[in-house]
Amino acid sequence: MKNMRLVCTVILILPLLALTTSADDRDYDEVLVLMKTVEKKILDFENSRKTDVTARINRIEQDVESIRSDTNANNIVINDFTTEIRSLMAGLKQSIDENNQPNATDKTNNPDKAEDIDSGDIRVYWKNGINMETRDKKVTFRIGARIMNDWTFFSPETKLADTLGDFNGGTEIRRAWIQASGLVGGNI
Repeated sequence: MKNMRLVCTVILILPLLALTTSADDRDYDEVLVLMKTVEKKILDFENSRKTDVTARINRIEQDVESIRSDTNANNIVINDFTTEIRSLMAGLKQSIDENNQPNATDKTNNPDKAEDIDSGDIRVYWKNGINMETRDKKVTFRIGARIMNDWTFFSPETKLADTLGDFNGGTEIRRAWIQASGLVGGNI
């Protein structure tokens, strides 16, 4: 800014000096008053630029803080959602593991029916979804799902936001699929 001030002062004062040397009727005091007026205008211009830059910096800092708070809120929601999914998956895995355990009481109480129970038992396990099948694999069943989730974060410039209105970021589910497949008797 100091260099700009010096250049502006030199550019504006040189013609004034030329006027004072070429015009005999101008008084030295008038030239000084004129030079002080020019210097005051230069200072006013510099101050207005400083004020404008300071206002822009304040707006940018407010926008950054707004983005940070929105991001923090979204991260909290994501963390809660992730924790809930992990607990559901752990419960589901435990349930599947419990169902895969052989039931010793049925085999010891009635040894004649043990063979029938084994052939009709349903094994449940996790492999790219929930899978179920009989021990002899004549009946199989699979359940799966997919979710497509969209995330948006906006940070428009102030002029654009003032012109078009507020831009809201967020998340939404675009698509969700539930899939089921299986075989009965190895053919259907």
